Amino acid sequence: VDRSSWNGAQGGLTPILPAHIDALAAFLQATGWVCIYEVNLARNTPENAAAEAAYVSQRLGTSLLAWGIGNEPDLFTRHGYRPQSWRYPDFLAEWRVMRDAMRAASPSVPFTGPGTAFNLTGLSLPFAG
Repeated sequence: VDRSSWNGAQGGLTPILPAHIDALAAFLQATGWVCIYEVNLARNTPENAAAEAAYVSQRLGTSLLAWGIGNEPDLFTRHGYRPQSWRYPDFLAEWRVMRDAMRAASPSVPFTGPGTAFNLTGLSLPFAG
């Protein structure tokens, strides 16, 4: 997720194109499965996330169970996406901005909490609280 970008809007990242979402929609419809769709938080803008959310929610419809924002944000400092001083309050502020932009584009889709790599007490539990 952190290495991808809707329509290639962020240079140097793997583009996620409408054709990819169309294929995902066809797969979900064929299998009857649903998905949680994760959006890049590490290297993204709220505007780009909203554009992605608008297209994905329209194409996936009822196959879209929820949005996830940011894959393993507890690794953002390790990967150099954020400064070493970045903590949970910083994550939450960024998450809320992204959520608000995406919610405006797809108001009926719920959101999930962060999928962490290891820091349950520093990210997952405060978020759940």
